[in-house]
Amino acid sequence: MNCGRGESTSPGALLAAGIAASVPKPIQLHALTRAIEIALGIRSASDVIEPESQIPDARDLVGLRVLLAEDHPVNRLYAETLLTKLGCLCDAVADGTSVLVALSRNTYDVVLMDCQMPGMDGYEATRRIRASSQPWSRIQVIALTANAMPGARAECLASGMNEHIEKPIDPANLIRLLRATLKSPEQTPPEPSLPPAQPVA
Repeated sequence: MNCGRGESTSPGALLAAGIAASVPKPIQLHALTRAIEIALGIRSASDVIEPESQIPDARDLVGLRVLLAEDHPVNRLYAETLLTKLGCLCDAVADGTSVLVALSRNTYDVVLMDCQMPGMDGYEATRRIRASSQPWSRIQVIALTANAMPGARAECLASGMNEHIEKPIDPANLIRLLRATLKSPEQTPPEPSLPPAQPVA
């Protein structure tokens, strides 16, 4: 992508939009070479994520076990790379059914849940998590959504999610939400409905 001087070209925003790299004008040879190497896969995807010096200190999140649910390959790669830079341990899946399978097999601290996925979406997956009798029914769930409409957060909370973050993911915002949800009390799963009591003869 060729951008004029002063235009916003955040590496995270570009990658989330499906753009591998950008070259500011006037074009410099070293910048063009770097962008071509990234586009061809010669450079690592981590080269388009903000360097560690620009990511807020998050040493308290090192070792955090994160399950990432994201069907878009570019968004998934961006989120995985960012979480790795934060020191988190990340597993990634592409649909809600795979989320439930992963939770049944492994232990996680947080789920980053894309709302719109093929098959079982993030809303339904979260409702099933909350309705489960398993210990992971109380896991913290942060929604990943491209919807900036005022009702988006309310819809996420109504399905049982704890918080939401808009895409493309801002590293500082993600760190803030990870810390906040981990400090919050565990969400209690819904109480199962009981049949009415029978009169005693």
